[in-house]
Order: sequence, then C-alpha cells, then structure tokens
Amino acid sequence: MRLAWLFPLAVIAAAPAVAQVSIGPGYGSPGAPASALGVPANSALQPTPYFPGSTKRYFPVEAARKLILEGRYAEADRVLDHFYVRQTTAETNLLKGITSLKLGDADAARWRFLRAAKITRYRDPSALTGLAAAELSLGNEDAARDILGKLRSQQEKCGTGCARNESLSRAVSALERELD
Repeated sequence: MRLAWLFPLAVIAAAPAVAQVSIGPGYGSPGAPASALGVPANSALQPTPYFPGSTKRYFPVEAARKLILEGRYAEADRVLDHFYVRQTTAETNLLKGITSLKLGDADAARWRFLRAAKITRYRDPSALTGLAAAELSLGNEDAARDILGKLRSQQEKCGTGCARNESLSRAVSALERELD
C-alpha cells in the first residue's frame, strides 16, 4: 500500500509521448490551424471543422443533404468524399447513392444503395427505392420488380399503425409509377 502512489507515475511514464502532450484549449476552436496544434495537415487529429469565418460547426452530411436538395450533386459528392465523413453509415451510403445516380454512375449508385439497404437490414424504404431506381437505370427491370415485392410485403406486415407506413406507401407508389 505504501507504493500505491507510484502506480499513476508508472502509467504516465509508460504511456506514449503523444498521450502525455496536452493539446490545450485551442483544440477544435474556430480558426485554429492544424499547424498551430503541432498536427500534420492530413492527420486524423485535426480539429473539428467549422464553417469558414464562423463559430458554427460544419457537418458534412448535413451540408451534402442541402446540396442535394439544391440539385448540386457534384458538390455534394465531393463533400461526402471528405475524410471526416464516415463511409459506413446508411445515411452516407444513401446520399452517395443519390449523387452517383444523378451523376450517371448507376453501378456505383447500385452498390451504395445496396450497402445502405444491408446496413438497415432491408427495412429502409428510401434505400430500397434508390436500389430499384439504380436497377432500372441499369436495365434490370426484374430486380426492380423484386424490390417492389419486398416493399409491398413490408407494407402488408406493417399495417396502418406502423411508423414506417407513410414512407412505405410513398415508396410503393413511386416504384409502381416507374414500372408501369
């Protein structure tokens, strides 16, 4: 017990040198360049991004969503390729699928919509609708009809009291219009 005070010192001495450096209060503050923090320019330790000249945080997925709504697909695609954006989320894959489809790359859109559908266990109507649209643009009408069948099945199982009922009915009606 008398040597218990040595344990914290041993932990500090054994920790890597990077962990012992205090970054300080400027970390992540607006206008703090990475070089001021002693961090290389393309490091994962860079400060959280902010809008230029503002104290508002920059959320690339939200910015990409706004750009897509404005019809600026190439810019949204560049934003989604940023290294701050996690490429493993259903939302990111869905947005990347939309931009790929609108920019004419149906194969990449199919892959992204398929990933988004797998992440959500094929329960997200928007991912399935995007996948069907990509299949239609590739000329796979049978695959799009299979997806429509899956959506109809989910709609029947869901019933009228389900939270997803409205989005399922919109997805089914949109696909029926495209396929007829």
